[in-house]
Amino acid sequence: TDAATNPGNSGGALVDLTGRVVGVSEGGYGVVEGFQGIGFAIPIKVARRIADELIAKGRVTRPFLGIETENISADIAKHLGLKSSSGVIVSDLAPRSPAAQAGVRVSDVLTHFEGLEVSDNFELLRRIDETSEGESISLIVFRNSESIDIALVPTSLPTPAGSPDKSEGQETERLGYYDTELGLA
Repeated sequence: TDAATNPGNSGGALVDLTGRVVGVSEGGYGVVEGFQGIGFAIPIKVARRIADELIAKGRVTRPFLGIETENISADIAKHLGLKSSSGVIVSDLAPRSPAAQAGVRVSDVLTHFEGLEVSDNFELLRRIDETSEGESISLIVFRNSESIDIALVPTSLPTPAGSPDKSEGQETERLGYYDTELGLA
């Protein structure tokens, strides 16, 4: 948004010219640098979904595929023999994750999510976030000069062992990329 956003504004309502709440202010860019004009906000559709889930379940769950992806530059697209730099490349894969079990591999180029073309990381993350835990999804990946259809079912984002969010007595399987001492993934 181009609405002025200053320290302390986060959490405030972002309204349109008719007074409708269209987002929740999240922060800005340039305050330290001495200028304003670039603000960030959570769209109201996302904020409502999160609020509804908090009310219903007491927590927010996130769908987990178990992949890390990167945008594809024109150079990488050319090297891989892709017609465009559309899609994202799988740069890391959690062992025993839904994606690993479904057959996704590191260096696969994810080109479609639920039949829609994936243009970049931001778009992929948004689509994953709009997916419900346990809902089957279809992916198309490009591997070794061919397109491969992959179906998988996301789980909820795992909680690291020792996390304060972990339910009493519940053991969480380590996926191989958590640092338990630091509590970081």
